[in-house]
Amino acid sequence: GDYYSLLNPYETNYSAYYYTDGKDFLLSFLQVAADTENEIVLPIAKADPSAQYLETTTGKTYSGAELIAGISAFSDSSDCNSQIWHFVLLN
Repeated sequence: GDYYSLLNPYETNYSAYYYTDGKDFLLSFLQVAADTENEIVLPIAKADPSAQYLETTTGKTYSGAELIAGISAFSDSSDCNSQIWHFVLLN
């Protein structure tokens, strides 16, 4: 599979990346230092814009175009905040 870094923790208060096997995606976000509440948009550029993906934790379906535009992660005042998403190709 392929690994894509989205945010560098040495340059920001965040680390984010996604891994893909060419059809499914695992997206990870980690806030490494306390911060104000912010929305951080995490684009999955390798998604197929015409495909549909199921996020397995929530059961929500996203279009590939939505994934390319980005999934929102939210920072907070804690020192360690993390979120993970698993998107499975439906078609």
